[in-house]
Amino acid sequence: MRGFRIELGEIEAVLTDHPDVEQSAVVVREDRLTGYVVTVSGTEPADLRSRAARRLPDYMVPAGLVVLDALPLTPNGKVDRDRLPAPAAPAPTGGRPPAGPREELLCRLFAETLGTGAGPVGADDDFFALGGDSIRSIRLVGRAKAAGVRFTPADVFVHRTAAALAALDEPDVPASVASGAGVGGADTSGDAAFAPVLPIRPHGSRPPLFCVHGGVGLGWPFLSLAAHLPDTPVHAFQAGGIQDDAPQPESVSEMAAQYVERMVEIQPDGPYHILGWSFGGLVAHEMACQLVESGKKVALLANLDGFPADPAEPAEGVLDDALLSGELRARLGAAGEALAELTDDQYGRLLRVIRALDTLAVTHRPRLHQGDLHFFAATRGDTHATGASVWAPHTAGRIVRHEVDADHDGMLDAAPAAAVARVLTDLME
Repeated sequence: MRGFRIELGEIEAVLTDHPDVEQSAVVVREDRLTGYVVTVSGTEPADLRSRAARRLPDYMVPAGLVVLDALPLTPNGKVDRDRLPAPAAPAPTGGRPPAGPREELLCRLFAETLGTGAGPVGADDDFFALGGDSIRSIRLVGRAKAAGVRFTPADVFVHRTAAALAALDEPDVPASVASGAGVGGADTSGDAAFAPVLPIRPHGSRPPLFCVHGGVGLGWPFLSLAAHLPDTPVHAFQAGGIQDDAPQPESVSEMAAQYVERMVEIQPDGPYHILGWSFGGLVAHEMACQLVESGKKVALLANLDGFPADPAEPAEGVLDDALLSGELRARLGAAGEALAELTDDQYGRLLRVIRALDTLAVTHRPRLHQGDLHFFAATRGDTHATGASVWAPHTAGRIVRHEVDADHDGMLDAAPAAAVARVLTDLME
């Protein structure tokens, strides 16, 4: 399919390996892989697909998953693939029409952002059920802002429908704007998805949380975390070099210094709350060291399953583009859906960014942080043999371990992100 050899049995084995899946079948429909599963307790297809994306090359991840009560069988007990139902294409439901200019505007912006062509978007249609993803949610925010309506990417993840977003406490939208007058048709907000600091939720009454990206360099996975941190400002740092050929910092220390400078611009005075995922755990640790050295207070340093490199272990070889592409979806977790939105040039630069960050991780040696560390440990998959104890030589204070029912790459999938957010809420309060 599209030049790749597809092993349907291998895909089915990965799907069935999920503890909630009893049976699975995969077929090719119109040059697209479609999976069918029978589940025990109704795990969401998006979660199953995200898990499959961490174990399969991207060209073997089903484009869609359909949950059935039972798989149709032939008289001899084999799956009758001809009787598997065609998946329903994500499309507007044509449900309740918009009421008022604000809902009318947002329904139109939903359709423009998603490119839906099967009819009008209803006021109660779910943005993500219609095919929305991380980058499209950011673009929706940009379109709405240009039209005079303000909400955040985190709001999209929480509220999801035009009706719910329209109900947020914002200024009224003139009827002329709702009808399209004065609103440019071009989407000029795409660059916002690659901003140096992604303002997932810029405002709130609680102390802000600053999140540091993993080895892909993008802050999109933190959108799912922010959805479970109501009224908490959430800012995610992102590496440069995807929109243009800007060079990466030459060390983790240099990157941390850049991020500290941006953080202090947003929040001039502490105490600061910092969270790093995977590679970001190294950067967050160094940021805390630099802040304390400058006389500022760090109230929370949290690490999502990030580890320093072992100097005794030989460095891994450089992956070629094909192998690295196969790992990319896994590294982004559920946010990997948005990769389809990248241009070829952006995708090529993204691979270069990943290689650069891998090199920084291998050569970095953490310093001693004069404070506590809250370590969120993945309990599934290939967990690190020594756990959080590897941070003991680099932490003067306590190391508090919090176990998360996820593998390393799935720490910010929907269910684990909710669990992490509950702990963070308690710690930040």
